[in-house]
Amino acid sequence: MDKHEWVCDMDNRVIALISALFVAMLLVPGALAMPRVPSEFSGWVIIDGAYAKDGTAVIVTDESGTVCGASLVKDGRYGPLSCQGDDPSTSVDEGPAQNEPLTFRVNGLKLNTGGSIVWRPAQVKEVNLVRGDVEKAGLFMQGKLNQSDSLLMISLSLLVICSLWLITFAALLLAKYTASKKKPVGAEN
Repeated sequence: MDKHEWVCDMDNRVIALISALFVAMLLVPGALAMPRVPSEFSGWVIIDGAYAKDGTAVIVTDESGTVCGASLVKDGRYGPLSCQGDDPSTSVDEGPAQNEPLTFRVNGLKLNTGGSIVWRPAQVKEVNLVRGDVEKAGLFMQGKLNQSDSLLMISLSLLVICSLWLITFAALLLAKYTASKKKPVGAEN
């Protein structure tokens, strides 16, 4: 076997291997899927008319009770709390499905969120948690919400989303560049 035949044979093996890997990835559900972007929550935690103590855990679950995120309270606020959604390509319940209602708990107790909160990918939402008199808590929190905290959380979430897309784009460009640098069969060094 001369040099050109060996190079052609090796190229055919590499192409066959890459093709087999590509077909295998297509056959595995979700192998080419992008990861789901979590929902991000933050807010005040008021229990019986007082801010929750620092270090109090806030836990979010889906309808089946699967925990999708947690955060600790600091200075009466929790967050950012990332709530991962379910991966529909698996049979395991990793978290909430699109538009599935969420439950926020502190010390095992369900807290009032002022309405129904549902999971959506990449949503950024201020959700205040109250146990006790909601009207009194509303007056208690009035003027306390810090708009800069919400803007910071939105900015960080957008940064994460953009970073994921940038990494994916860079990987695709690198693959295309690598493929274009491959020497044609029979090319001299």
